[in-house]
Amino acid sequence: MGKCFDGIRRLDFGEDPKSTDIFAMVSGEGERVGLGKNPLKARGSVEQWLGAVESGMASSLRRLAKQAMATYPEEPRTEWLLRQPAQLVLAVSQVYWVAAVEEALRSGEPQQGLRDYFQVLVKQLADLTRMVRGDLSNLERRLLAALITIDVHSRDIVGIRRLDFGEDPKSTDIFAMVSGEGERVGLGKNPLKARGSVEQWLGAVESGMASSLRRLAKQAMATYPEEPRTEWLL
Repeated sequence: MGKCFDGIRRLDFGEDPKSTDIFAMVSGEGERVGLGKNPLKARGSVEQWLGAVESGMASSLRRLAKQAMATYPEEPRTEWLLRQPAQLVLAVSQVYWVAAVEEALRSGEPQQGLRDYFQVLVKQLADLTRMVRGDLSNLERRLLAALITIDVHSRDIVGIRRLDFGEDPKSTDIFAMVSGEGERVGLGKNPLKARGSVEQWLGAVESGMASSLRRLAKQAMATYPEEPRTEWLL
C-alpha cells in the first residue's frame, strides 16, 4: 500500500482473514483511521477498489476534519489533540491560529490584540511541554513533537512587532524583523520584496525568517566553543 499511498502502510480488513471488507487505514506509525460506518468492499478489479479506498480516505478525513473544527473551541486543547488524527491536529490548529491572528489584526487595537494572543500561544506551548513529560504512546509523542515545532514557529511569527523596511518610507524591501522587545534580526544579505499579494510576500517573510534563524543558529553553534560565553551570548 505504501507504493500507492504515502501515508498508508496497510488496510484493516478486520479479524476475519477471508474478509473483503475494509474498515480502516493504518499509517506507518500505527495510527488507525476509520473509513466510515459502512466498510468499503475489496471486490472487482484492483483499480476499482483502490479507487474506492482513495475516495473513502478523502471522504473520511473531510468528515473528521469538520468534527475536529467543531470541537476545537469546546474542549481543552491538550485533550482535544489526543482524540483526532495527527494530520488533522496540525491542520486544524493552523486554521484556528490564522483566524485568531486575523481577529487580532482587525481589532481596534491590533498591537494589543497580538500581544494578548502571544501570551495564549506561550501558554499553549507550556501545556504541550507538560504533556511531553507525561506517559505517552510513541504515536502521541511524535504528534506532540510535530505540533510543538509548528507552535514555536507560530509564536515567533506573532512575536514580530514590525518589519524593517529601511530608511526610505516608500521602500518595499524588507531587511529585518523586529520583536516586541526591540530585538532586530536580519533576513539575510538580500532583502525580501514586499510585492505582489499580501499572502505571497508574507509567505516569503515566513520562509525568510526560518532560513535566517537556521543560518544564525549554525553560526552560534560554531562560535560557542571559540569565544568566552559572556561575550558570545551578547
